Amino acid sequence: MSIITKCIRVATNVITKMSSFCNGISMTLTMFMMFLMTTDIVLRIFFKEAILGAFEITEVTFLSIVSLSFARAQVDKRHIHVDVLVSHMPPKMKIIITTLCEICVMVFVCLCAYTQYVQTLAVMASNKKSTVLIFPLWPFQLVAAIGMTMLFLVLVTDVLNNLLSLLGPKAQLEEKKEEPQTIV
Repeated sequence: MSIITKCIRVATNVITKMSSFCNGISMTLTMFMMFLMTTDIVLRIFFKEAILGAFEITEVTFLSIVSLSFARAQVDKRHIHVDVLVSHMPPKMKIIITTLCEICVMVFVCLCAYTQYVQTLAVMASNKKSTVLIFPLWPFQLVAAIGMTMLFLVLVTDVLNNLLSLLGPKAQLEEKKEEPQTIV
């Protein structure tokens, strides 16, 4: 195994662990948000009182949940894709088409991450705060930017791994058998 291959494998492992960590934060925030909303609903129904700022907290928490889970979904290949034509092609052609699509998505995600960082700086400079609880909004913008950056890094490693499988000494590729996925 060449040094380039080893470096790509190490980078893939590190980025996979980082995306798993981000996904763990996302799951924890999901449980927190569910608890907050359930408590808010129970208080509204039985005590005619609401949790102050529950809607604001839910908004920023949801932004964090979504952005931090993108990368792990890409690692697990859980994003929606339609492979009607590609499924009938030879394995090498599948990898070429997948790589080209991932490069396009990578460019788009890079632009989104850059825009998110610019937005974070603008929100930080303007000192924007939430309406009810008056907490700063820029940390949540930064979390979204970090989530997009993680997705970009996962896409980079996917593209590099695809190129390795195409250009590597073992040019004969075996198709990965994927379990059928159900949409709930």
